[in-house]
Amino acid sequence: MLIDNVIPTIKSKYPLFLQETEIQDGARCHVNLNDLAIIAPCKEDGWNIRVEFQPPSSPDLGILDLGYFCSIQALQYEESPSNIAELINVTIASCNTLKDSTLKVTFVSLQKVKECVIHDRGNNSYRRPHVGKAKLRKNELRDRSYVCDALVYLEAYEEVQ
Repeated sequence: MLIDNVIPTIKSKYPLFLQETEIQDGARCHVNLNDLAIIAPCKEDGWNIRVEFQPPSSPDLGILDLGYFCSIQALQYEESPSNIAELINVTIASCNTLKDSTLKVTFVSLQKVKECVIHDRGNNSYRRPHVGKAKLRKNELRDRSYVCDALVYLEAYEEVQ
Protein backbone atom coordinates (compact mmCIF):
# COMPACT_ATOMS: atom_id res chain seq x y z
CA MET A 1 0.00 0.00 0.00
CA LEU A 2 2.70 2.47 1.00
CA ILE A 3 4.98 1.77 -1.96
CA ASP A 4 2.27 1.19 -4.56
CA ASN A 5 -0.28 3.83 -3.54
CA VAL A 6 0.78 6.43 -0.97
CA ILE A 7 4.21 7.45 -2.30
CA PRO A 8 3.09 7.70 -5.97
CA THR A 9 0.07 9.76 -4.91
CA ILE A 10 2.27 12.18 -2.97
CA LYS A 11 4.52 12.55 -6.01
CA SER A 12 1.57 13.23 -8.29
CA LYS A 13 0.08 15.90 -6.00
CA TYR A 14 3.15 17.94 -5.02
CA PRO A 15 5.51 19.98 -7.18
CA LEU A 16 9.00 18.52 -7.54
CA PHE A 17 10.67 21.28 -5.52
CA LEU A 18 8.73 20.45 -2.34
CA GLN A 19 9.98 18.01 0.26
CA GLU A 20 7.22 16.17 2.02
CA THR A 21 7.08 14.21 5.25
CA GLU A 22 4.49 11.45 5.19
CA ILE A 23 3.40 10.33 8.63
CA GLN A 24 2.19 6.75 8.78
CA ASP A 25 -0.89 6.92 10.95
CA GLY A 26 -2.18 3.56 12.09
CA ALA A 27 0.21 1.62 9.87
CA ARG A 28 1.52 -1.81 10.72
CA CYS A 29 4.10 -1.67 13.49
CA HIS A 30 6.44 -4.08 11.73
CA VAL A 31 7.08 -1.77 8.75
CA ASN A 32 10.80 -1.01 8.86
CA LEU A 33 11.42 2.61 7.95
CA ASN A 34 15.02 1.75 7.03
CA ASP A 35 13.85 -0.80 4.45
CA LEU A 36 15.35 0.03 1.04
CA ALA A 37 12.08 -1.02 -0.61
CA ILE A 38 10.47 1.94 1.16
CA ILE A 39 13.39 4.38 0.97
CA ALA A 40 14.14 3.89 -2.75
CA PRO A 41 10.82 5.17 -4.17
CA CYS A 42 10.97 8.07 -1.70
CA LYS A 43 14.36 9.19 -3.05
CA GLU A 44 14.03 8.59 -6.78
CA ASP A 45 13.51 11.34 -9.36
CA GLY A 46 14.89 14.04 -7.05
CA TRP A 47 12.34 13.50 -4.30
CA ASN A 48 13.15 13.52 -0.59
CA ILE A 49 10.11 11.99 1.07
CA ARG A 50 10.60 10.87 4.65
CA VAL A 51 8.31 8.23 6.10
CA GLU A 52 7.88 8.51 9.85
CA PHE A 53 5.68 6.84 12.41
CA GLN A 54 3.22 9.00 14.25
CA PRO A 55 3.63 8.52 17.99
CA PRO A 56 0.63 6.96 19.69
CA SER A 57 -1.93 9.38 20.98
CA SER A 58 -1.21 10.26 24.55
CA PRO A 59 -4.02 10.48 27.08
CA ASP A 60 -1.99 13.36 28.51
CA LEU A 61 -3.09 15.48 25.54
CA GLY A 62 -6.79 15.03 26.23
CA ILE A 63 -8.11 17.59 28.68
CA LEU A 64 -10.78 15.16 29.89
CA ASP A 65 -8.29 12.37 30.62
CA LEU A 66 -5.75 14.79 32.05
CA GLY A 67 -7.80 15.69 35.07
CA TYR A 68 -11.38 16.63 34.44
CA PHE A 69 -12.80 13.08 34.55
CA CYS A 70 -10.75 12.29 37.66
CA SER A 71 -12.23 15.30 39.42
CA ILE A 72 -15.76 14.26 38.48
CA GLN A 73 -15.10 10.69 39.59
CA ALA A 74 -13.76 11.88 42.94
CA LEU A 75 -17.07 13.63 43.54
CA GLN A 76 -19.01 10.57 42.30
CA TYR A 77 -17.23 8.29 44.77
CA GLU A 78 -18.61 10.35 47.66
CA GLU A 79 -22.03 8.92 46.75
CA SER A 80 -23.09 5.29 46.44
CA PRO A 81 -25.39 4.96 43.45
CA SER A 82 -27.10 1.58 43.28
CA ASN A 83 -28.37 1.68 39.70
CA ILE A 84 -27.74 3.38 36.36
CA ALA A 85 -30.30 6.14 36.90
CA GLU A 86 -28.68 7.10 40.22
CA LEU A 87 -25.23 6.97 38.63
CA ILE A 88 -26.37 9.34 35.88
CA ASN A 89 -27.87 11.72 38.45
CA VAL A 90 -24.72 11.60 40.60
CA THR A 91 -22.57 12.27 37.51
CA ILE A 92 -24.67 15.27 36.51
CA ALA A 93 -24.58 16.59 40.08
CA SER A 94 -20.80 16.09 40.18
CA CYS A 95 -20.38 18.06 36.95
CA ASN A 96 -22.56 20.85 38.30
CA THR A 97 -20.71 21.09 41.63
CA LEU A 98 -17.21 20.89 40.16
CA LYS A 99 -15.39 24.16 40.72
CA ASP A 100 -14.29 26.22 37.73
CA SER A 101 -10.80 26.41 39.19
CA THR A 102 -10.43 22.64 38.72
CA LEU A 103 -10.88 22.92 34.98
CA LYS A 104 -8.71 26.04 34.79
CA VAL A 105 -5.71 24.40 36.43
CA THR A 106 -6.25 21.31 34.29
CA PHE A 107 -5.79 23.54 31.25
CA VAL A 108 -2.52 24.79 32.75
CA SER A 109 -1.48 21.13 33.07
CA LEU A 110 -2.40 20.57 29.42
CA GLN A 111 -0.26 23.52 28.35
CA LYS A 112 2.71 22.17 30.33
CA VAL A 113 2.27 18.69 28.81
CA LYS A 114 2.21 20.21 25.32
CA GLU A 115 5.50 21.94 26.11
CA CYS A 116 6.95 18.56 27.12
CA VAL A 117 5.79 17.04 23.81
CA ILE A 118 7.41 19.91 21.90
CA HIS A 119 10.64 19.51 23.89
CA ASP A 120 10.55 15.75 23.19
CA ARG A 121 10.20 16.53 19.45
CA GLY A 122 6.70 15.11 19.14
CA ASN A 123 7.38 11.87 20.97
CA ASN A 124 5.68 10.74 24.13
CA SER A 125 8.68 9.48 26.09
CA TYR A 126 8.64 12.48 28.44
CA ARG A 127 7.81 12.32 32.12
CA ARG A 128 4.51 13.94 32.90
CA PRO A 129 5.30 17.20 34.69
CA HIS A 130 4.21 18.18 38.17
CA VAL A 131 2.41 21.49 37.84
CA GLY A 132 1.55 22.25 41.45
CA LYS A 133 -2.18 22.78 41.05
CA ALA A 134 -2.76 23.50 44.74
CA LYS A 135 -0.18 26.29 44.61
CA LEU A 136 -1.81 27.68 41.47
CA ARG A 137 -5.18 27.76 43.20
CA LYS A 138 -3.73 29.32 46.34
CA ASN A 139 -1.86 32.03 44.47
CA GLU A 140 -4.78 32.82 42.17
CA LEU A 141 -2.67 32.04 39.10
CA ARG A 142 -5.32 29.75 37.69
CA ASP A 143 -6.65 32.36 35.27
CA ARG A 144 -3.32 32.86 33.54
CA SER A 145 -2.07 30.97 30.56
CA TYR A 146 1.11 29.00 30.85
CA VAL A 147 4.03 30.54 28.97
CA CYS A 148 6.21 28.07 27.09
CA ASP A 149 9.88 28.05 28.05
CA ALA A 150 11.82 30.21 25.58
CA LEU A 151 14.52 27.57 24.97
CA VAL A 152 11.92 24.89 24.21
CA TYR A 153 10.20 27.27 21.82
CA LEU A 154 13.45 28.16 20.05
CA GLU A 155 14.47 24.48 19.75
CA ALA A 156 11.10 23.66 18.20
CA TYR A 157 11.30 26.64 15.87
CA GLU A 158 14.74 25.54 14.66
CA GLU A 159 13.48 21.98 14.20
CA VAL A 160 10.72 23.00 11.80
CA GLN A 161 12.87 25.38 9.75
